[in-house]
Amino acid sequence: MFPRLLTRLHSNRLSSSALLALVLFMAGIFSIAGCGDEESPDADTIVIGGIFHTEASATARLRLQGVQMAVEEINAAGVLPTIEVVNVSPAGADGNVTVELTQSAVQNLHDEHQAVGVVSLFSSIANTIIEVTQTAPYDTLVQCNCSATSPALNDLDQNHTFYRTVRDDNAQGELVLTLIEENEWERVALYWIDDSYGNGLSEVLRDGSEAFDRSFPTGEYDVTSNLSDLADLLDSTPDVIVVIGFDQQAGPIFDHVTTEGYSGAIVVTDGAVNSTFFTHTPGVAEWIASGNVLMGTSVDNQGEDHYDTFDSAFRARWGEAPNPFSSNAYDCTYLFALSLLKAAAGEDNLNSASVKQQMQSFQNSTGVEVGIGSNALIAARAAITAGSSVTFNGASGEIVFDADGERIIQNKLTWVPNATGDDWVRGTVYP
Repeated sequence: MFPRLLTRLHSNRLSSSALLALVLFMAGIFSIAGCGDEESPDADTIVIGGIFHTEASATARLRLQGVQMAVEEINAAGVLPTIEVVNVSPAGADGNVTVELTQSAVQNLHDEHQAVGVVSLFSSIANTIIEVTQTAPYDTLVQCNCSATSPALNDLDQNHTFYRTVRDDNAQGELVLTLIEENEWERVALYWIDDSYGNGLSEVLRDGSEAFDRSFPTGEYDVTSNLSDLADLLDSTPDVIVVIGFDQQAGPIFDHVTTEGYSGAIVVTDGAVNSTFFTHTPGVAEWIASGNVLMGTSVDNQGEDHYDTFDSAFRARWGEAPNPFSSNAYDCTYLFALSLLKAAAGEDNLNSASVKQQMQSFQNSTGVEVGIGSNALIAARAAITAGSSVTFNGASGEIVFDADGERIIQNKLTWVPNATGDDWVRGTVYP
């Protein structure tokens, strides 16, 4: 097996040369033909890169599927040369993401595939990609991240190569602080994952008066190894426990403290707002029925105008529901396509440098609004060709960036367990 998985996903049909390349790859010969020529606007193929560890994470797979579905719709519109998705995993054979493999993935997509941009997930992966794209020859390669929320990331990017279709954790932090105030929770316990995600969000929430404030390691959460911390957490008698992490940590933490008799409120942040959380928590329904509170928090990635269309298409295409951030990955792909359309109208090369230049145009909130789907792209090309500015209202809502690539328009949302305690349902929307 290769140390990282490379999958090439053809959106329409395989040409004979591409089919031959696939056969050679499966035979163990790393030779993939048909990559777009970065210097030619008439190239047969344009590559959009993905950096998702799909072999180890269902979360990553569902977000990559958002990219794939967008590319299928873009190709169906026929407004650009054929686009392909090349996904290079940042994880090793053990499923763990490493800095070295993430760096290699970025370099591979640029050097071997001339990708016009990359779509990625998670703050730690985003951080590593930013480090690569600050220096030549990778300084024209734009990363559009669908779920990295660490507030510090845009400060690291001095080269205008980092955008994200989700608001950073200052927004989610505002929501958690609002919940604490609304519910008059005075004794607050913060328990957070020791990575850029947990460090960033805990810093937003921390005011120095916490009843408990401690980190836990990345990876699967082992209760036995953390019994001392869990005992201290319970001894702090908090009104609310805020767990910043992912389902594989927040789930076991919830299960342990509730089994040990904790009563009160538990708030988990967006990394745990997925159905997998409930595979660790068989007692949710009973605990809530006893008068306790479990809530999730996130920004609202379901745009008012187009999310239902996206959701229906995703379920029809893949036979399962999208992840809460699948819509953001899908929207990243549309932003790249619109950037390419703008470059084509100016007779610029359809390459990463052109995408980097055109992505800055989405700081403008006025113009012809473009939605999702093949017909929307056909209309977008007509508007751009006529000299009009265009804005994008995607599956996750209207996307406008500031000068640093930060999304500036997006609501916040609470999540609550359903009646059977085995999945999340939408709660209250906050502006």
